[in-house]
Amino acid sequence: MVLVLLSLASLAAGKRGSLVSGALRTGVSVASHPFWIALNFTENAYAYAAGFVVDYHHHYREANRLQQERAEIAQRLADYEELRAEQRRLRQMLDFERSETAVTLLPAAIISRSLGAFVIDQGRTHGIERAMCVLAPDGAVVGVVSEVSPFNATVLTLHNPDCKIGALIARNRVRGIVRGTGQVGANAVCEMEYIDMKDQIGVGDRVVTMGSGIYPAGRPIGTVVGVEAGQTLQKKARVQP
Repeated sequence: MVLVLLSLASLAAGKRGSLVSGALRTGVSVASHPFWIALNFTENAYAYAAGFVVDYHHHYREANRLQQERAEIAQRLADYEELRAEQRRLRQMLDFERSETAVTLLPAAIISRSLGAFVIDQGRTHGIERAMCVLAPDGAVVGVVSEVSPFNATVLTLHNPDCKIGALIARNRVRGIVRGTGQVGANAVCEMEYIDMKDQIGVGDRVVTMGSGIYPAGRPIGTVVGVEAGQTLQKKARVQP
């Protein structure tokens, strides 16, 4: 209707139709300009949001993949370090076995632990017997075999109260008996008992096996970390294994 009225007005006034169409185009252009701007903004916003979601999803998957790879690499490094540590232990045991001539050595591995004891993977069928001395790869005393089955054995460690060893102070040959106190952990100590009050013993003295019984002589047991005077004619020392 607007177009018809404008056309009739143009004919009545004798104006050219191009003026009417030009005016219409100008009016429509001015009126639609805000809508074109809004539409363009909406398209750009949609493209940005869609791109953000797509990029986020891509980076999220990439981050998960990298995290998984990092976990796998960390596990491989841990396995590698464990293999290196195992290799060092085996080399140390082999060197100790080659250098040891006083006793016959039977290698064994720990398969379970408890307070003051552990179980090894060697038993009666491998030549293990009760009351055998147990040594660490560096030659230090660990404990004694207390029970034996066909395929494994139980070892009482120095921390076990039932494990008692005849011992000497390496510096001056002072004698005593080392036994466990039942404590476990990094700070757990043993006690060296039956030391005469007049015997000289001090912090830092090395404690070794006496050599009587099942333990070879001169094997390291630990270090004196404290001395306590008793109420009798004897005193005792705390020994860090």
